[in-house]
Amino acid sequence: MSSRRESDFARLEQLLREADERAEQERRRAEEANERAELERQRANEERMRAEEEQRTRQEADDRAELERRRAEDEQRNRQEAESRAQIEGKKTRPTTFEEYIRACHTLLSKPLRIQTDRSLSTQGSITSPKNKPCPTLLKPWTDFPVLQQQLFERIYEYIPRDAGLFSSTQYLTELGQDLCDRPLASEKDLEAYQRLAVERPTTHIISHLQHIEEARRELNLSGGIIFENHANTLSESNEEVQQSLQDLRISSKGQASSSNPKPRNANQICVYKEADGTRSLCMVVEYKPSHKLLVFNLRAGLLRAGKGSINIPEDVINRVTIPTNPEDNSAEEKTLTPPPSVFHARIHPFERSPIILRPRKLRTARNSCGSADKIVHEDPKSPSGSSDETSDVKTPSKPKARTRQSGTGQMRSSKTSQAAEESDVRHQQYCTQACLLGLVRKRPLDDACPNVNAHRAHKAGNHHALERKSLAKLMLRQLAENPDNGCEPLGK
Repeated sequence: MSSRRESDFARLEQLLREADERAEQERRRAEEANERAELERQRANEERMRAEEEQRTRQEADDRAELERRRAEDEQRNRQEAESRAQIEGKKTRPTTFEEYIRACHTLLSKPLRIQTDRSLSTQGSITSPKNKPCPTLLKPWTDFPVLQQQLFERIYEYIPRDAGLFSSTQYLTELGQDLCDRPLASEKDLEAYQRLAVERPTTHIISHLQHIEEARRELNLSGGIIFENHANTLSESNEEVQQSLQDLRISSKGQASSSNPKPRNANQICVYKEADGTRSLCMVVEYKPSHKLLVFNLRAGLLRAGKGSINIPEDVINRVTIPTNPEDNSAEEKTLTPPPSVFHARIHPFERSPIILRPRKLRTARNSCGSADKIVHEDPKSPSGSSDETSDVKTPSKPKARTRQSGTGQMRSSKTSQAAEESDVRHQQYCTQACLLGLVRKRPLDDACPNVNAHRAHKAGNHHALERKSLAKLMLRQLAENPDNGCEPLGK
């Protein structure tokens, strides 16, 4: 009994020990599992922290890259702005091309020009009276001027490259325009200063550049170029007749009292043509007419009244027996017809037609004479009409009585002129060539292409003009003083 009991007790102890061992093993396994779990958790934390660190590093790198990109963009933008400013400043200060120069003169010098419209702030009085001065008989619009001007520009482009910077900078023209147009023009002196700097100087610069190009100088007949002067002292001695006439623009025709125009008046400005041999001759005269005395409205109303495209001065003004009922029309005609005789008189009395004015193209001759271009170019030279350069005692058409007397005088003078033209023995000959006329002026050999070359020879074997320039001037002066119509063929009415 006792041995069985001991045996059961021993078996129970064995079981307990085995249970304890199993429990210890389970506990150890649980601890090991916990340790492994802790290690995994720690490893996971480390991985997360490492990932966060990497992400933070990448973010910082991205931020640095963004800053660098923005800094680079700012630098590029600043560089581009600096380059743009430099280009703009360089464009302003660099010499302009011919096209840029023309546009800049128009935009910066012509468009900003203003005229003083308040009469109390401008010079008073009327424009120069045309009394006792010869005048053109026909005023006609120059309809094909834009086409001819464009053709001239195209010819200039053949000699001056389009990308050649030869003229004043835009900055200079901008400052010049600001100085010239800072206040409205209110007097003749204001206009004179503007014309000299904004018109005459650019014209001289362009011609000066063309004059240095041999082909342009030869084709455009520029020779030594041109200059603008306000006196005739720069003309050569051979042009003493021109100097004398420019000093005193009064007409001393028969039957006119010297007291009718007691004060001699010089031309406002003259354009002097410089010959290649150093001599200087008159090219044209300039008269300053301030715009506050000669408005565009008056010009348009005077030139294009009643839908007409031209004005025949003897028929429409001098010999007209009616007086406009509208005072505006009367004023428009008066102001429109006053300036042409001043310039016309300065050019033709007593001998101021320099050879440079006699162009080879008849169309240019027609415009210089202020006559009808259509009649001069297309009219048969064997069918002459009335005189085109009639000397008329044109008065301002403001007084009806004076106009009535003038009407009779104009008719009488016109009748005498036509009669003298019919009685004179006119030989209808072709025009001389330009080379022929230049040969006379510059003592060059005769031009064989001239239709009158045989009549010009000193003798049969001669190769130069029989007549010298001074002799021609004296003969023409003598004829104009004695009988202006003798030997002259009228070109148009």
